[in-house]
Amino acid sequence: MTRDDRVKHLGAPDWGIGGVLEPEKDGKIKIFFAKAGLKVLTATAPLSRVTGPEASDPALDNLLLGPKGLDSYRTLSELKKSFLKQFPDGFHGSSYQEKERDYKVDAYRLASKLLARDKFKNPLTSDDCDRMCEGAKRVLQATNLVFPNEKIKISGCPRIRKASATICGCSLRHPV
Repeated sequence: MTRDDRVKHLGAPDWGIGGVLEPEKDGKIKIFFAKAGLKVLTATAPLSRVTGPEASDPALDNLLLGPKGLDSYRTLSELKKSFLKQFPDGFHGSSYQEKERDYKVDAYRLASKLLARDKFKNPLTSDDCDRMCEGAKRVLQATNLVFPNEKIKISGCPRIRKASATICGCSLRHPV
């Protein structure tokens, strides 16, 4: 087996397709299985090479590792279990509604109110652009959809005309 080979574990078909991360070393093979995560197996484990369309798996084909590498990877079933532990009734339960959905709906309503197209006569004017930025900042403060470091970029936009226009989209079609 070589790195990036696709394999199946014949004794554990529920693990799905695996991708070889490290070929045999000291009698061990390190394989990442789409439905079971990282496994370190003995070189004698009953593995079968998989090729062609059967070797394709969305989890393996699109595997992007975070800063902790495979240690931070959780399978879909693990993520679902974790989600249901926090929100037992799923997306339609009251705990999900209260903790995750309601404030986002409120932020949407606020955005619709503050940033409606008919509120701005000419987005290229300083006053309209600054009011747009202020409205956008209020909406951003009402939700966690934008990372804090991204919010910082927007915080000074009314003070700097060009940045204001660029960040708020006033110059997307028209240069400042």
